[in-house]
Amino acid sequence: MERTPRLGLRRLAALCAICALMLVGCAQEEQPATVEAPVTTTTLAVNTTGPAAPETSSAPADPAPTVVESTTTTQLPPLEGLALELVADGFTEPVELATRPGDDRVFVVERAGRVWAIGHDGTVPDEPFADLSSVAHQGSIEQGLLGLAFHPSDPDRAFVFHSRPDNDNQLVEYRVVDDRLDPSSASVLLVVDREADKIRHNAGHIEFGPDGLLYLSVGDGARASVNGQDPNTILGALVRIDVDSDIPYGIPADNPFVGGGGAPEVFVWGLRNPWRFSIDRATGIVWIGDVGQDDFEELDAAPISDPGRNFGWPIREGTVDFYGGTADTPLVDPALALNHADTPACSITGGPVYRGSAIPELDGRLFFADWCFGWIKSALTSGERLGDVVDHSEALTVSMVSTFGFDPNGEILVADFTSGTIHRIVPLR
Repeated sequence: MERTPRLGLRRLAALCAICALMLVGCAQEEQPATVEAPVTTTTLAVNTTGPAAPETSSAPADPAPTVVESTTTTQLPPLEGLALELVADGFTEPVELATRPGDDRVFVVERAGRVWAIGHDGTVPDEPFADLSSVAHQGSIEQGLLGLAFHPSDPDRAFVFHSRPDNDNQLVEYRVVDDRLDPSSASVLLVVDREADKIRHNAGHIEFGPDGLLYLSVGDGARASVNGQDPNTILGALVRIDVDSDIPYGIPADNPFVGGGGAPEVFVWGLRNPWRFSIDRATGIVWIGDVGQDDFEELDAAPISDPGRNFGWPIREGTVDFYGGTADTPLVDPALALNHADTPACSITGGPVYRGSAIPELDGRLFFADWCFGWIKSALTSGERLGDVVDHSEALTVSMVSTFGFDPNGEILVADFTSGTIHRIVPLR
């Protein structure tokens, strides 16, 4: 039976104003009593020493004359903090940022169905790269054009995920012709069937992994008790498919249900609304931001080499029982569970691991944000673990972080849903 959950006074005022907004996942069912799982959060405390200069040693001179080329090692000034640098503005409800192989532009996806290609100097063209507003249904704030990714070895193949008028969602492949997405080239690869009256928890992020496979996040369709622990549906799961081996796609040989027992497309499951995820190419770990219902937000780790993980929703939320019960497979703990009692939050936006060159002090830090409260934090990755949570809110002020992304140089971008701006995280030295 679905019912409205209890809300403490500490969260009532904030959530009343935003429960109708995207991804908040206003609760449907009452949860059992929970216990707090505190998370240590600090102010900006990244390593500010800069990279160390290489050590040198002396050795006896070679008696024969030699010519030695001189090299110079540049040491960056100490990092004093971080800031947001405006890249471009004027967008309407941006929800995704993508890059294209061999292209120095950043592609901004608007929920209404348009895609804009930002030049390397921040210029925005007069005409969109794509206009799918006629097919991307927007019946609610969680619907529309939700995801975009370009094929890693054929950048003229573009993949999008969007809602349909019947409230189903679909993954579609398009061709790029004359530097525009060709609407007539649409080829539907996958349809996500949903109950007609359930329009929330769509997720919809698309990303190609270093294995060349396509990963897609799909929410539980706002039917946790039906879909959350059912591996026979792709609702509440991360999908992994091979768009090169078959038509419309092939199933990777190590997907957990390739031989039966569940939907063959499933990579991991037991998720509520994995709105945004990222794949760290340095480690092959998929970092998933999973939106909670009552008291917890989650960050989950799913190595691409270890498919078949069950993250437990709705048996539990975060680290505590929700419905309770048992599963047919072991439940995997979150890499980080954010308790609303300790961290004001209502809808996590997962982000990327920093591997850029401008701020080497941040190497290996996973960025994430909250849709409702506007904070941006990072945590240091160590294998599948997360620690040393840093709060960047004072320096990185954003109204509603809908998504993160990279620029072509690997620096982190942040999209603000309400202001329609795209910023880059830059160092202060």
